[in-house]
Amino acid sequence: SASRLEAYGNCPQQFYVKVALGLEPRSLPELGLDVSQLGSLLHKILEEAYQTTANPADVEAVLTNLPAIAERVFAEAPREYGFRPSNLWEFEKQRFFEIIQKSIIALTGASEGWTPLAYEQKFGIATFPPLEINLGEETMHLRGVIDRLDRNDTGEIRVMDYKTGGSHLEPKDLKGGYRLQLPLYALAAQETLGLGTVVEGLYWKIQAGEAGSLKL
Repeated sequence: SASRLEAYGNCPQQFYVKVALGLEPRSLPELGLDVSQLGSLLHKILEEAYQTTANPADVEAVLTNLPAIAERVFAEAPREYGFRPSNLWEFEKQRFFEIIQKSIIALTGASEGWTPLAYEQKFGIATFPPLEINLGEETMHLRGVIDRLDRNDTGEIRVMDYKTGGSHLEPKDLKGGYRLQLPLYALAAQETLGLGTVVEGLYWKIQAGEAGSLKL
């Protein structure tokens, strides 16, 4: 997957320990969500808000569906993501809801000329073919899930990946091999899935409600 390639580019030693050996650091249990759990939570609410709306390009319709979706995801979150809510959980839920709400509004402004095409688009998973990259003596097969694909009036494609944080979202991180998802997802959408010519790609920072500076 692209995330594993990024992990290897970051530090081959950590990749060996975490992926090849499957070792995880031991940590004491804590109340509330950790960074990974928060990312999964916000990501799921944002995805479902668009997926369950008949016209995801209609921001008012998306925002109308948002409260019911958020409440259901919040109710299932402790069990699904494995955390114990703290005494601040009720306040945290309201803050998370406002973050998603503002991000949807900002994302609409950044999507002028683009219409949502697909969400959670798989490649190399189940019946979807993998992205094949010819390395000369061998071929690498890649799998992944593209958070969002948009299409413009001329049929061109934009790929988008949601991020909770904002680290490693600079152009230099692509050149350094720390962020490989956008170009790999673009290749998969264009060459493997045949959805059209990809002319743009961006990371969307959910909490900040803005695109990262690393763009295709």
